[in-house]
Amino acid sequence: MYEAPIRPGETWFAARLRRHLGELIRLAVPTIISRLGVLMIAQVDAVMVGHAATAELAYLNIGNAVVINIIVACMGLLLGTLVMTSNAFGAGDYRACGAAWRRSLPMAVGLGLIGLTIAWQGRDLMALLGQTGSLAAGSGDVARIMGIGVLPVLIFLTTNFFLEGLRRPLPGMVLMVLANVLNVGFNWVFIYGAGPLPAMGAEGAAWATTIVRWALAVSIVAYVWWLPDRDRFALRAPDPDPAAGKTQRRIGYATGIGMAAESAAFTAMILFAGWLGELSA
Repeated sequence: MYEAPIRPGETWFAARLRRHLGELIRLAVPTIISRLGVLMIAQVDAVMVGHAATAELAYLNIGNAVVINIIVACMGLLLGTLVMTSNAFGAGDYRACGAAWRRSLPMAVGLGLIGLTIAWQGRDLMALLGQTGSLAAGSGDVARIMGIGVLPVLIFLTTNFFLEGLRRPLPGMVLMVLANVLNVGFNWVFIYGAGPLPAMGAEGAAWATTIVRWALAVSIVAYVWWLPDRDRFALRAPDPDPAAGKTQRRIGYATGIGMAAESAAFTAMILFAGWLGELSA
């Protein structure tokens, strides 16, 4: 077992505490920034759309809230990737790390398609949730566009879980920071219009976010696929233990339900505000 080198005058306990705190900070800070980046995209969308029109902000808030709830639930279901990867990495079973990532991708795609199917109902879905008139139409259109981005954001998340399980959270953080910068640029063009492109308001923000999410997915998968030590993790090899997929999925069930319930509470507040009208939402 690795022991922290003891400095002159330092106790064994202090050396171990220093090592663990240093490792915790090294892993936690990029992870926090990466998670915060996911939320910041939505916050920036809201701020920039708010400068366009109040009604557009209401459409964005309601449509995005429903899709975010889908993403959060699926994110919980995919947390088995992080658990299985980190467990295998700690045990020195590096090929099992790659297998955990590979088997998570079809699950992410399947969940993404389910999310798209739900969000694609758009206006009908919003009417079912009690929204009426222009709110149902506007937020429903936003939800449909955002739904196209569910699949790529799940691929990004599960791949980032894999990297975090390998104690490599930095790439996901860097990509998320770049994604936020890119999102601001796309928002400016699509929300307010530029050149031949008309101002699209809330729908423009939805398209900007969706494009950024696809860019995130492609970038992080490409990064992992061409890792210099990819052979060590058998990233391109068939899954040696398909039965482990059942365990991986089971780990995510409780987390997915819990995260979905928590997110649904916030979504409900936004939907309630929508019942009061555009200004309230």
